[in-house]
Amino acid sequence: MSYPPPYDPNQAQPQQPPQYGQYGAPISPIQQPAKKSNAGMIIGIIVGVVLLLCAACGIGGWILYNKASDKAQEIVDSLPSLGVETGTPGDSHSIHYTVEGSGEALITWNAGTGSPESETVTLPWSKTVVVDQDTFAVSVMAFGRGADTKLDTCTISIDGTEKKRNTGSDVTVVCTAIFMS
Repeated sequence: MSYPPPYDPNQAQPQQPPQYGQYGAPISPIQQPAKKSNAGMIIGIIVGVVLLLCAACGIGGWILYNKASDKAQEIVDSLPSLGVETGTPGDSHSIHYTVEGSGEALITWNAGTGSPESETVTLPWSKTVVVDQDTFAVSVMAFGRGADTKLDTCTISIDGTEKKRNTGSDVTVVCTAIFMS
């Protein structure tokens, strides 16, 4: 076993670090730990908020689009039918008008080939005309001519198929159809 060498006062002593807080010792500045940056967290929060706003706007836009689409379809469905019919181009077409009821009436019809024609008749009434056009509009209107006149219905048939039927009042009844080929 070996012992440390005996103490020799002439021998140089190892340098001891100064003791802080003692008289005559150097003063050490207080070192604070390095401050961590919050930039990453702040950027993450901003990106999250932007993504949340984009998602909210997208969902809101989708909801508004669906509501507008439903409303537009509701408006289209509420529009009255124009009775547009189609057929083969180049053919002539037979149009048959009828007005059902009783009494005397002024009947005005249009075969799509010019000005309307009128006649005063005793009901019921019917007329057949031939049109040599590919696209035309036809109409028949009946106006009661007395207190005892009753107008029930009017019909328009094109090429043997009924295309329009309306119920009248005691005073008037109107049917209109558009044909396109």
